[in-house]
Amino acid sequence: MRAPQHTHATPPPERTNRALIDRRASSVPSGTALTPETHGVRLVPTLTIVLPVYGVAGYLRECLDSILGQQFTDIEVIAVDDCSPDSSGAILDEYARSDPRLKVLHLPENRGLGGARNAGAAAATGAYIWFVDSDDWLAPGALGAIARRLAETKPDVLLVNYANVGVARKPKRSTLRWRVPAETTPDVFSAADFPGVFRTLHTAWSRIMRREWLASLNIPFQSGWYEDVSFTYAVTAAAQRIAVLWRVCYMYRIARKGAITASAGNDRHFEVFDQYRIAYDDFDRLGIDDPAVRAAMFNRMQMHYRWILGRTDRVPRSRRREFFRKTSADYRLRFPAEPIRPNTKLERLKQALVRRDAWRMWQLMTFLKAVTGGAKRARSTTFRTAKTSVVSRFADA
Repeated sequence: MRAPQHTHATPPPERTNRALIDRRASSVPSGTALTPETHGVRLVPTLTIVLPVYGVAGYLRECLDSILGQQFTDIEVIAVDDCSPDSSGAILDEYARSDPRLKVLHLPENRGLGGARNAGAAAATGAYIWFVDSDDWLAPGALGAIARRLAETKPDVLLVNYANVGVARKPKRSTLRWRVPAETTPDVFSAADFPGVFRTLHTAWSRIMRREWLASLNIPFQSGWYEDVSFTYAVTAAAQRIAVLWRVCYMYRIARKGAITASAGNDRHFEVFDQYRIAYDDFDRLGIDDPAVRAAMFNRMQMHYRWILGRTDRVPRSRRREFFRKTSADYRLRFPAEPIRPNTKLERLKQALVRRDAWRMWQLMTFLKAVTGGAKRARSTTFRTAKTSVVSRFADA
């Protein structure tokens, strides 16, 4: 919003600034960030939403409508057309012509998701920044709730709740409430205060960050797959003020055809190892050495590796042995000084097998779980007998 033009004599600068700020504050919803400068007035949006766009023409209008149609309006949207091959760029230009809050960057060449986000962040001016995926959408009233929570807690990082939405369009609430319980979590905390924050989903869209603080960390998005890993964990660990908004604000579209990491049997799932290496490098650079934080990060890393390995739609069968070997190598390399003790015998077994690089025994354990009906029927005699034998051989090694 530009300062109004005056035909009468201009008052002294101090009076002009104060009058403009007062008028602005009375005309926008609570939570607006207003920053006077020495020469004139700079009206800073509360929130910049960075929207990387590539090949999502079928979903883009729903996303834009859910953002620009909210009652809370003190935002800017930086949409980055990452050289999209479909009509996404034209849709962005259409919306930008009717809403000045939307600014469109058309990249001359494809930079990938990380590069598009970095381009949007460089153009952002808001007090806070939020990276939203353009095939998802916001819940009604989300921006107003976010602005209020930001004003209440003044965090470096705000975790926002989300719902998973499949093709049937039936939202399923996330696990955030039991991973970070509202009843026992302080209004503001750090990762050292509550290392359990590492159990939350590592996606960039699940966190809203104070923009100037984020820039000071020098943690850009990396290229490649699993780029959220190297960004989100380092940012979370570095934050001194983390707050949570348990209200569902973000609608996460799952099982979308064409989603990157859902590509079956693709060797690029190995890039997750590079992303964790970059995250650990940033931990070292930023001096993040709290033992509890390191232990929580380690647990998250090795559980993530195992989850990818266990998905039949991720690692090609011919390369699973190699993926397991790299998982084992990282387990030994990153093992923390004060590890979190496994709370079940099965978890103790899994970690022992990974530590020993015991691929054949891992395959046996996976097979036994499958033939006995998975985790819910893992108490069967066959599985108990086999597990006892394996535990006695490996778990105390």
